[in-house]
Amino acid sequence: MSVIKCMIVEDEPFARKVLQNYIHQFEHLEIVMEAESSEQARDYLNLHSVDLIFLDINLPGTDGVAFYRSLKNPPKVILTTAYPEFAVDGFDIHAVDFLLKPFSYDRFASAVNKLFREIKQSETFKAEDVIFFKSSKRIYRVKYESIYYIEGLGDYVSVQTMDNKIIVHETMKDLEFQLRGYGFERIHKSFIVNSKHIEYIEGNQVSVNGRLVPVGKAYRHNILSSDNML
Repeated sequence: MSVIKCMIVEDEPFARKVLQNYIHQFEHLEIVMEAESSEQARDYLNLHSVDLIFLDINLPGTDGVAFYRSLKNPPKVILTTAYPEFAVDGFDIHAVDFLLKPFSYDRFASAVNKLFREIKQSETFKAEDVIFFKSSKRIYRVKYESIYYIEGLGDYVSVQTMDNKIIVHETMKDLEFQLRGYGFERIHKSFIVNSKHIEYIEGNQVSVNGRLVPVGKAYRHNILSSDNML
């Protein structure tokens, strides 16, 4: 495993010191930036990339979750806070873990090991270039490149591939997160498309494997700025 570049965003000096001490005990973690506010963190991220943020929720003038949501390409995040009621925010932004202050080294290590497992799983998926979908009693192994588009159907989604259509009990938001970095773009509240299969854009529609898919006004910038369309 390569070195994971970490940022600490924490306004309390003692809390930063605790994180420093804990992080230094993991050879695969490296602190590249410590910020006392979201403004300092944003200034750094505008010029540099990090792999992980240890993010305090209660920051001067804002809250950490709102800051994280505002990032265009957010890295992985482990939330820290003294208030357990904010745990639900961690699930909402797919945080690796939620550390309730004051947390022990063992609890911190548990969060980091969870991160390592996620990275290892992600690297395995990337190496195989596949994703797994559970539909009814079956689990389908699907290559990313074989997916044309995904259509939202209320509490379900329809995954249209080169071979078949798979109905999955999943949300568009969760799938958008899972497919991030694999060439997929959310272009409508009900559609995620594989940019590699877009044939052309015409007005407020794109053609994907012969089907015209609508482009929502709020998502138009996604398709126009996609690296796969340049």
